[in-house]
Amino acid sequence: MLDAVGAALAHPSESGKILREVPLYAAMYNEGKESGVFTSKDNGVEQVNIYYTIPGFDRKTLMIIIALITLAVIFTVLYIVISRMLKPISRLTHLMHSVSEGDLTVRSSAYYLMGRDSIKKNK
Repeated sequence: MLDAVGAALAHPSESGKILREVPLYAAMYNEGKESGVFTSKDNGVEQVNIYYTIPGFDRKTLMIIIALITLAVIFTVLYIVISRMLKPISRLTHLMHSVSEGDLTVRSSAYYLMGRDSIKKNK
């Protein structure tokens, strides 16, 4: 897979190199077509080469797409972790609000306070 300037994005042995000057790929770029088929010989073996241009797709677009997907995954994981950490504190805050209004019959359940953090029921 080559980008618009001829850099190899995915290649078995030439990844990252500019291949536009290589005669095999230069013929493809010089035709200016969106797709095509041509033959070439490599070490005496005839090869059929097929290419197709993905319009408007370059390395910058790929990097933006990958960055947006990565950010979405990170924010989702952070949301889950933070909400799980704050849930027991939110429940305690609600119970303390009830106590401040005069309801002294409120009890906290050990289920809500179990965990390996600083909010834990003392026995």
